[in-house]
Amino acid sequence: MSSITAGASPSAIVDRDRARHALVPVAAVSLGVAAFLDLARADSAVEALSMVVFDLVVVGLLYPLVVVRGLRHESAIGRALALGITGVLLIVPAAWSGLPIILGAAAALLGYAGRRASTGAGKATAAFVIGVLAVVGYAAFYVSDWIANPGASWWS
Repeated sequence: MSSITAGASPSAIVDRDRARHALVPVAAVSLGVAAFLDLARADSAVEALSMVVFDLVVVGLLYPLVVVRGLRHESAIGRALALGITGVLLIVPAAWSGLPIILGAAAALLGYAGRRASTGAGKATAAFVIGVLAVVGYAAFYVSDWIANPGASWWS
């Protein structure tokens, strides 16, 4: 386990600091988008409320327990890759849950933080790209649904 400054290049430290500063905005935006789409596509108020609560619990556990701890290390590539790959794999079967955007955003943040690490920089960049793909795939899923069902009301 490496310390945040032991043997790290100044640019790697700057990237981790930027990622640390972006932590709350990234968590809030990913939660906001997931909650908005939960509310827009829910069949009932109970379904919408349950999905928003689910997203709140996931973000409330994921970011403090996984992402913050990952940002303490020079490179958290294992965590970032696991989050990103899981986010991509969940786009079709679990897009309704908001998990793909939440996990993808977390993976992109951790991948960005480790992209200039002394070890694992290539894997961190791959994790960043996979995380971005999860976010873009999540958005594409909803755009394609809207295109396929242009007359369907999102606010029924």
